[in-house]
Amino acid sequence: ITELLKIKRIITYSTRGLSEVYQKQGELNKSNEYAEKTLQISKEIGYRENIKNAAFILATNYKVLGKYE
Repeated sequence: ITELLKIKRIITYSTRGLSEVYQKQGELNKSNEYAEKTLQISKEIGYRENIKNAAFILATNYKVLGKYE
């Protein structure tokens, strides 16, 4: 179980990083896709820091896209 949690935590680092790269490139739909993956896995394993980070990325992207709902 511990090994699985470590692997999932590493996945959240990777997907968050990809989301940030796409965000900087202006590819917000791809950024959102990876941020959603980060959020999903982080919630699953209870990784609050990456839940917060993914939510911030999504909020920033949706604000730029004008999607406030």
